[in-house]
Amino acid sequence: MQLHQTQSLVLKTTSYRDKDLVVHFLTKEFGKKTGIFYGARSQRSAYRSMSEPFSLLGIEFSEKENADMITIRSADLLESHVDLRKNYHHFLLASYFTELVHISLIPDPESEAYFELLENALNHLPSKKDITAHKIEFELKLLHLLGVYPQLEHCVILFKNRFSGSAGKNRIESKKNPPIPD
Repeated sequence: MQLHQTQSLVLKTTSYRDKDLVVHFLTKEFGKKTGIFYGARSQRSAYRSMSEPFSLLGIEFSEKENADMITIRSADLLESHVDLRKNYHHFLLASYFTELVHISLIPDPESEAYFELLENALNHLPSKKDITAHKIEFELKLLHLLGVYPQLEHCVILFKNRFSGSAGKNRIESKKNPPIPD
């Protein structure tokens, strides 16, 4: 077993036994990992605050060759992102971002790009005024990292310009929505 040190973001936690938590991480160098914080649900646990979603941690872990979970040797809280919990809309969007990353298949060698995308999204979310634009920006960047390049200039099925008319008449053309005459 080799000992590794890295930064990680907490994606999701699940209760395990009486006082333990299963924690799903996105690490900077090693992709997504799952480990157990023993005693994290007890009142005096140092891991209690570290197991909150969106937390940025510095972890030291070891991993057996064919094991599903890592063994966490130590963890340090680097950033708790407490501001995201103060605003309901920011909390929902941050939860959405972490869930998207959690369900994505992330190859280990490319995990740094995903880590930086999620870390930047969480860090800049409280300062964004238009969270809808921030959501779309995150989704498009994540799709790009996953190798999906959506065609936004024209309708792929109808081979027509996607938007028609002047700025006030922009809408998607389809069989249900014929072009708007100028």
